[in-house]
Amino acid sequence: MSAEWKEFELAVTELCKAIAPDAKVTHDAMIPDIDTGSPRQRDVWIETRIGGHFSVKILVSCKNYTRKVNVQQVDAFIGELASSGANVGVIYSASGFTKDALAKTKRRGISACILLANQPPPVPNVITVEVYFLDERIHLVAQGVTGPVNWPDLLNADGEIDGKTMPAHQAIATLFSRDSPALWPALSGKVMPVRLSLITLQAAASAEAISVGVESQWVVYRARAEAWLVNGSYNFTGGDFKGSFSTPSIDTWSSDPGPGWEPIGADEIGGGSAIKLYRAVRDIAPLLAAMASGAPSVPDRTPMA
Repeated sequence: MSAEWKEFELAVTELCKAIAPDAKVTHDAMIPDIDTGSPRQRDVWIETRIGGHFSVKILVSCKNYTRKVNVQQVDAFIGELASSGANVGVIYSASGFTKDALAKTKRRGISACILLANQPPPVPNVITVEVYFLDERIHLVAQGVTGPVNWPDLLNADGEIDGKTMPAHQAIATLFSRDSPALWPALSGKVMPVRLSLITLQAAASAEAISVGVESQWVVYRARAEAWLVNGSYNFTGGDFKGSFSTPSIDTWSSDPGPGWEPIGADEIGGGSAIKLYRAVRDIAPLLAAMASGAPSVPDRTPMA
């Protein structure tokens, strides 16, 4: 790597640190390839948390070329982005981008940026990133029941897990909690995983088998986060960097995430770089215990994290 190229990468690194002072920004990072597991060099790697709660990873590629970045070079970065496991991709170019390269980055949700010293940037001051909030909801299911369902009776009936007899609501909660470790790796796939925790109630041999449990589904919301990359100019000689990052807040106590979010179908989640936030159900034991006790009303929310 030439001295000029390294200087460019370091300048981008310092700018990223200034834009997101609470983020962990690493220059020349070695990040494992998600397909091979082998470490691969990344120009700038950023890890941060939105609101101190949701983890976001950003891959920044630095192109200190004398010519504009072309569409083939953007294609190569798309492959690098996919193998890195990052949520968002950014390309910083010293000489700009061709028309097709800009069209490609826009289509794929990649931020195309020009880094200049002591000059007004010829790019918009605001870059918009799509953010998706996926909220897991659960509902009770029963199989083999004819007529109206008496949930307290079913949830208090004997169930079995690991050879131990216990009330069905405890067995279901135990089974559901065991699915949590496998949930997070599955979220990276294109199809949202549906969790079904079902147990068969103990009954007389002559009785029809009855199964009871919980099933999850995902409700999807979309918002737009805006990154103000500059205010005036990138001034590296004076060490003057200005910028901020904002995203709609998320109401963690309501069934709706709050202002700035629109409900969409799972098939409307766009491709390319985007920030995806998840709120998964954790402990359903208190909710099931309340239903088993015959509580007159059941909250429509369960503890989330």
